Amino acid sequence: MNRIYQGKVNISVLSFENFGQNQDQYNDFIENDAHLAVFILNGTIGQETNKEFILAAKRLKKNGKPKIMVFLKDYEEETADIKYIQGLLNATTQEYWIPYGSIEELSLNAERRIRKFIDNQEYKPDVIRDKSKGLKKLLIASCIIVSLAVLSCAGLWIYKNVAEIHKESESILLFSGGGSAANYIEKYHPDFNLKHYKNGYYVNMPSASAWLILTDEVIIRQDPNNRRFYPICLSAEAATDASFITTSKEAFLKVGSVVSVMLGYDTLTSYLKKTDELTSMLGSYEKGIITTAELSNLVSHSEKMNINVFTTSIGSGTRHMYEKALMPTGFDLSKKTTIQFTEFSDMTLLNKNDFPYLILGSKCYNVLELKDNIQEGGTLELVVVDEDNNPVMKPIYLYFIAYCVDNSNVLEVPEQTLKMLEKLKFDMGDKVKDGKIKRTSLDHVILDFSSLPNW
Repeated sequence: MNRIYQGKVNISVLSFENFGQNQDQYNDFIENDAHLAVFILNGTIGQETNKEFILAAKRLKKNGKPKIMVFLKDYEEETADIKYIQGLLNATTQEYWIPYGSIEELSLNAERRIRKFIDNQEYKPDVIRDKSKGLKKLLIASCIIVSLAVLSCAGLWIYKNVAEIHKESESILLFSGGGSAANYIEKYHPDFNLKHYKNGYYVNMPSASAWLILTDEVIIRQDPNNRRFYPICLSAEAATDASFITTSKEAFLKVGSVVSVMLGYDTLTSYLKKTDELTSMLGSYEKGIITTAELSNLVSHSEKMNINVFTTSIGSGTRHMYEKALMPTGFDLSKKTTIQFTEFSDMTLLNKNDFPYLILGSKCYNVLELKDNIQEGGTLELVVVDEDNNPVMKPIYLYFIAYCVDNSNVLEVPEQTLKMLEKLKFDMGDKVKDGKIKRTSLDHVILDFSSLPNW
C-alpha cells in the first residue's frame, strides 16, 4: 500500500512491541499520534487491550482520531465475550465489528477498509505547505494494534492478490525486502528498475518478514501448472537456515534450496541535528564520522538529553546491524524504545516536542526530506565507525529458490530469476548450465552462489 501511495501518503504500522512493551509510551502514541487503530480479536478481549480500546475511543470522541476498526473472528454462537465487545462498540463508537472467517478474508477486508479510510481523509493536520510552492508533501501515520494474536504467513495475502495485480500468463517475480536493500540496487544498478520491474512487483517489508515468503514456497505450494510468481528476497543482513525453516529441513530440501547472492555493502550512517550540546560530545564530527562509543552514549542518554532517536522497524536488517554494532559498547539497543522512521518521514515527526533528532540509518536509507538540511549544514551526516575507526557496513543479499525437478541434486533456477540476475549484470560464470545448478550437500538449506560447483 505504501508502494501504491508513494509520494502522497506513508502508512506507518506500529504495535505494542515497537515501544519495547512500554505500555505508557504505547498509550501516548495511541492518544497523540495514531490516525487509525485496528483491533484484531479472536473472540475475546484482554484486559490491556480493553484499556487501549477505551483510551482510543475517548480520544476519538474528543479529537476525532484515532478512527477505530474492529475485526472479530466469525463464530456461530454469540458468547458473553462477543456480546461484551459489541456493547463496548455501541457505547463508544456506534460502529459494528467486521467479521472474518479466514486469514485470507481478514487480509482482504483489512486492505479494503484501510484504503477506504485513507482515500476519505482530508489530511488537514498533516499538510506541510510552502508558500512559494504550494502543497509540498502529504503524509499520514496509522497505528495498527494487533491483539490476541491472529498469526498469518506473509504469502497468504500475496497468493490472493498478485493475480489481480498482474494478469499476464507468465509467472512474475515477487521482490520483497527492506528499503535499504531496494535503494542499494537503485543506487548501484541504475539500469535495473526494481520498483517498476517488467514482469515483477516489489513489496517493502523488513528482512525478517521477507524471508518468510520463501518459507511459504514449502508451506503453501503453488500449482506448478498455474504458478503466479517466483519469490525473490532482498535483505540487509545475512540470513541463516533458521530464517527459512518453520517445519523441517528435510521438507524444505525436498522442494529445493535457497540460493544466496551477495550484492555488496551499505554503510551505517547516522543523521544528527547539529546543536552545540550534541557536537560537544563528538570528537570527529567535522570528519563526518561518529564512533560506536559516541553513538552508544547519545542513544543511552537520549531521554535525559531530550533527543528523539529514530530507527527502522523491528526485524529490519539496518536496525539489527545497529544492535550488533553497539553491543560491544555494553549498550543493548534491542531494549531501547525508539521512534520508527521511513524515508518519507517529515520534519514535523523528526522535530517532535522540539527535541533534536538522531536517525540511525545508512547511506542507502535515510529521510529524503533531510537532503537540503544536510547540504546546508543543519543536519550532520555521520558514518558509523568501530573502535578501530573502520566503517560499520551491512551486507546486501538477494535470495531465491532453486527447485528440485527430480530426486537428484540438480536444481532448476526459474528462467525469470536468471533474466533478473543478468539484468543486475551478475557474473554467473560456469555455475549455471541450461538453467540448472548442482547441489553438493544437504547439510544446509542455504547455498552460497559463489561456492556452487562449476559444471
